[in-house]
Amino acid sequence: GRRSGAAGAGGAGAGGSAAHGPAGAVASGRDAAGGAEDALLPCGFCVGQGWLMLRSLEGRWCAQCSRHPACSCTMWFPESVVAAEVDGQCGICGPRLRYVIRTMRVRVAPGRGAAVLPRGADTLRGVCIAGCSDVLERLGA
Repeated sequence: GRRSGAAGAGGAGAGGSAAHGPAGAVASGRDAAGGAEDALLPCGFCVGQGWLMLRSLEGRWCAQCSRHPACSCTMWFPESVVAAEVDGQCGICGPRLRYVIRTMRVRVAPGRGAAVLPRGADTLRGVCIAGCSDVLERLGA
């Protein structure tokens, strides 16, 4: 995926995963970004100071740091993603990273999701960008 910001966010791949807060950091009883509905996960560039927020910018979906423009971390989703919303929590990455990690439901443009969707379907549920899923990469990030 395209991303702007400093290089070296350990674990960042074409699928859009990013590094996260310090290994010992625990959001003790705290939900993502103080409960903001569009917060997905801690920003790896800010080392947990900011949160990657689900955004639609100029008609394209991305996850952008809540501290933007102070932090320039932006993870662009494939152009085939035409809608996205937070839909749950990741049961794999949450315990591993010790934060509340949210997943997304994404709608894919007609004819663009054959690699990851059954014929006739246009929506993927439970998409995680914290490292356990490569579904966005397979969509062409």
